[in-house]
Amino acid sequence: MLSNQQERDRIIALKAYEAFCRRGCEHGADLDDWLNAERELSSEPDDVSMTTSEGGLEISIANRLHQDRIFLSIAPSSLLVLWAGAEADSSGDNSTLSLVSLPEVTDPDRAEVTSCDGHLRLHLPYQDQRNANA
Repeated sequence: MLSNQQERDRIIALKAYEAFCRRGCEHGADLDDWLNAERELSSEPDDVSMTTSEGGLEISIANRLHQDRIFLSIAPSSLLVLWAGAEADSSGDNSTLSLVSLPEVTDPDRAEVTSCDGHLRLHLPYQDQRNANA
């Protein structure tokens, strides 16, 4: 299993490569591509907020203007959020990624997602240790 930093670096590398391809595979801007991809992967301070409870993690994910779809990829120790627009903008990409490290191991199979007041609400129960050891 990849660590969160390895997964984050892999996603940044993929985004940087996409930018390279959009430029017609012209070399010389690899650092700019990497930094732009890294900036894209960083979430705004209020985009994803998390609280812990006795039964699991409560996560709130804000909707963004011009990005009307939110895709989630949930792993036991991380959450990947992709905000995507209905149409691509002039740069050919209208999406933003955020990788969130979870403070506790969770059970993605029991995740509950609801939409309320412009936010996605995600309840991630902690992983049941009895089932993990079986």
